[in-house]
Amino acid sequence: MKIKLLLLFTLLLGSDILSAQARVRIRVLDENDMPLKFIRLTLSGASLPIETQSNGEYTLEFPPGKAEIVFYPPSGYERISPPNGALLLPEDKSRTIDIWLARKGADNREVETFARVLGKKEEEKARLKIENEELKTRLAKLETEQQATATLRDSIANAVKNNASNEAALSREIADLKEVVSLKRQLYYQKISGELVVYNDRLKDLRDALPRVRDAFIDTRSMSRMDKTIAAYNTARDSVLQNHRGHTEIVRALWGAAAAEALAKVYEQALTTVHQQTVLPLNTNLLDQFRAVRAEEIRPAKARKKVEKTAQETLEKLNNQIPSLESNMKAVFSVLESSLH
Repeated sequence: MKIKLLLLFTLLLGSDILSAQARVRIRVLDENDMPLKFIRLTLSGASLPIETQSNGEYTLEFPPGKAEIVFYPPSGYERISPPNGALLLPEDKSRTIDIWLARKGADNREVETFARVLGKKEEEKARLKIENEELKTRLAKLETEQQATATLRDSIANAVKNNASNEAALSREIADLKEVVSLKRQLYYQKISGELVVYNDRLKDLRDALPRVRDAFIDTRSMSRMDKTIAAYNTARDSVLQNHRGHTEIVRALWGAAAAEALAKVYEQALTTVHQQTVLPLNTNLLDQFRAVRAEEIRPAKARKKVEKTAQETLEKLNNQIPSLESNMKAVFSVLESSLH
C-alpha cells in the first residue's frame, strides 16, 4: 500500500513539473510579411535548432523564470526584428512573438525591411499605449464607483500589467531598430553625397579646362592632359549613372518619399540637363578630333577650329548649370543630414 501511495505521489509531482513549463508561439516572417515555413533557427543554449511548421510557426516551451533567449537565423538570411536576436519571453502567454528575416541580396530588401518593420513596431507601441490608457481609465472608474467585481477588476489590472510589459519590450526593440536604421542612414549618406561631390568636382575640372582647349592641339602631351580630364569626368558620371536608381530607392526607404523625389531631381539634372544636353556633345566632338589628329586624318589647326566654338558654348552653359546643380545638391544633403543627429 505504501509503495502505491509513493508511486502516485511521484506521478503527481512529475505532472506538476511538466505543467510548469511555459509555452509561447513564435511566428517567422519574411520581408513581405509572409510566413517562412521549415526555417531552422538556432537558439542560444539549446542543444538542437527549432524548425517552423508549414504555417511558419513554432511553439516554444521554456522553464519558469527564464526572461529571454537569443536566436540566430539560417545562412542566407539577415536578422531584421529583433535586430539583436534577443526574444523577451512575455508574461502574456497568449501573445505571438513575430520574428522578421530578410533574404540577403543586392536589391536592398534588408534596408527596406528594417524601415518598414520599425514603422510596424512604432504603430503597435502607439496602439498599446492608447489601449493601456483606456484600460487605466476604466479601472479608475470601476474602483471609484465600486461597481466592478473582484474578478473583473483583477482581469483589467492584469491586462494593464501585460500591456506595460509588452510596451517595454517594444521600446527596447524599437530602440535597437532605430540604431540599425541610423547606422544605415549614415552609411548611405556618405556614399550618396560622396559620389555626387566627386561628380561635381570632375565636372568643374572639365569646365575649368575649356578655356585652354586650344592648348590640347599643341602636342601629344597637352592632348593627353585634356584626355585624362575627360576620362575622369566620364568615370564619375558612370558611377552616378550606375547607382542613381538604387540610391533613390534606398533614400525612399530610409528618409521617405519627399527626400527621394528631391534626390531623383538632382540625378535628372546631372545626367540629362548637364551631361546629355551639354557635356556629351563636347566630349564626342573633342574625342573625335583627338582621334583624327592622332591618325593624321586632319591637321591640328583645323581640328582646333572645329572644337573651339563647341567648347565656348559648353563653357557658357556650365557656368549657369553648375551653380544650380550645387544648390540643389546642398538642399538634398541638408534634408538627409537633418535625420542623422
